[in-house]
Amino acid sequence: RLPSLKEGFVFACFNQAQKIDPRVFRAWLSVLAAVPNSVLWVLADEVVSQNLIAFAVNEMPDFDPSRIRRAPFVSKRKHIDRAALADLVLDTPEYNSHTVGCDVLWSGTPMVTLKQDKMASRVGASLIKAME
Repeated sequence: RLPSLKEGFVFACFNQAQKIDPRVFRAWLSVLAAVPNSVLWVLADEVVSQNLIAFAVNEMPDFDPSRIRRAPFVSKRKHIDRAALADLVLDTPEYNSHTVGCDVLWSGTPMVTLKQDKMASRVGASLIKAME
């Protein structure tokens, strides 16, 4: 179960897991540490979610593994519906979301991205700009 906004904050990343590099994941862990009762909801199978949890515990020994929640692969309609349950979606900076970014913004959920120099790392900013 995800926390409600009264109970906490849900950060989400629905990008493919290979787009999450260690530097970015460390930054996300720092955000989790700074925001009480927050969770990170990631699109992942069981193996990937366990790897992310292991990395988090290795980086921060008192890290509570329950703060990383697994979003399983679901149909397109269910994916868009569940995106609306997140409070903020985190885009991966090196390779931004493309279709996932559209899905998230369609759901009405805000997304934060980091625009960089390569085309693949500018897509998220373009999608957000198109929503203005």
